[in-house]
Amino acid sequence: MRQTATRSDIRIIPPTAEYYVGLTFSPDGNYVYYVRSTNPYVAGALFQIPALGGESRKVVDRVDSPVAFSPEGKRAAFIRENPGSETALMMAAADGTGERQISARKIPDPFVESGMAWSPDGKTLIFSLQVTTGGGSVDLSDIGGPAEIETGGGSIRLTSAKGHVHAETGGGGIELYGVPSARAETGAGGITVKLVNTGAERNDSDLETGAGDITVYIASDVAINVRASVDMGNGHRITSEFPDLHISSEGDKYGPKTLSAEGKLNGGGPTLKVRTSTGDICFKRASH
Repeated sequence: MRQTATRSDIRIIPPTAEYYVGLTFSPDGNYVYYVRSTNPYVAGALFQIPALGGESRKVVDRVDSPVAFSPEGKRAAFIRENPGSETALMMAAADGTGERQISARKIPDPFVESGMAWSPDGKTLIFSLQVTTGGGSVDLSDIGGPAEIETGGGSIRLTSAKGHVHAETGGGGIELYGVPSARAETGAGGITVKLVNTGAERNDSDLETGAGDITVYIASDVAINVRASVDMGNGHRITSEFPDLHISSEGDKYGPKTLSAEGKLNGGGPTLKVRTSTGDICFKRASH
């Protein structure tokens, strides 16, 4: 462990051939929790050790993710992979007692083994969702955390998500409403995204289609830097309801033309990249 103020290091666990993952401080900072296993591809056990070193204590077996503590430090949540191609969201007391299953998801749509967090009031557990299909449409409602959605061919629609969304389809439209940031990519199809402030950390966003229109709704409290382009701009346009977005074109009406737009909206912030090879791009104000 390193103290950032003094850059002094303290070894709290001796070297070993085993694997350590998911280092997590207890909410009061007195303990470090970690998952230890003999093989990175099998479940490990959750251990507790004093933050300045001491004797490790096993808390619970068969843990496949970092542990997430409730704000008061009395409850712990983690992911466990069960027999039969199923992942389970588990909860237990901080000392490992009272273990119980909260929810379960079948593979190939498992709980993601990272990104769990509690709401500040301790009433809601936020976790990542991963959905994958070889071909077909995906329609999801409200997600209480990040989401990864992928289909080989088909449309993707999401009502809202509290965290960053990654949506990818080989061919089909993508609609993401009420998300803080997103990466959306389709080989051919339109993209519609509504960016809002969910209170979660916002990342850069990247929206791209090989052929299709892209419409972005941006809430008034979402600060963002915009970079947009249309590769083959003949017959297409970029429009905006934001005066701070500067739209330009290169080329003339007799030859190839590219369109671009740049600007800082609502003061500027994370980057939003928008690109279509052939299609229109439209930036609109989002209504709450």
